[in-house]
Amino acid sequence: SAGLSTALANYVRKGGCLVYYALDGNVTSTNIVVNGIFGSNYSATAIGNGSPSNADDQLYLINNDLNDPIINGPFGNAAGYYWGEDNAHANTMILNALPPNSVQVCSASNSNHTNLLPTSSVVWYSKSSNLFFFGDTVGAAIAGTGDGNNTTGWPSLYSTTGIPMPKRYGFVNTSLNQWCYNSILEMNAIAFYIRQAAVSGINPY
Repeated sequence: SAGLSTALANYVRKGGCLVYYALDGNVTSTNIVVNGIFGSNYSATAIGNGSPSNADDQLYLINNDLNDPIINGPFGNAAGYYWGEDNAHANTMILNALPPNSVQVCSASNSNHTNLLPTSSVVWYSKSSNLFFFGDTVGAAIAGTGDGNNTTGWPSLYSTTGIPMPKRYGFVNTSLNQWCYNSILEMNAIAFYIRQAAVSGINPY
């Protein structure tokens, strides 16, 4: 809702830490959060499936930065692997330009979105505000279950004891599946912002 989105933006502006998953196609709510934190020049847009038109469950390459504390963090190294959207159906959210002092984790440009500039971003975070942005709210599954073995849904995979794991995933055409590191990236981001909350959040120790 607009009220919750405004509250989240105000929370981050005060120093709060937020790992944000954009709601499928909800441009309004995403823009309230992003522009409420950074101003009105960074509007998010929803992108379609690209070509072919049925290529949902798309993959986006994670930048190969071994020195980034979230890409290569305590739960594993995701550099050079993939983040996968979850049945986005034309509704994954991206920013075409990032606020200053931001880090692109995944470009929105891929083989199905060759019209997008490499500078467009589907996963990114800000170094000046405690915000980490995922362009889609993805489903999580447990390894060894039906959802856990599904290569076209639930890209975020965890072991039965809650450990994040890579998953073979992506596109309707399973021959295009890649190793998807959604859960590892998620938990690295959570760990990073737990530390941020302690040292530079609203109530630092």
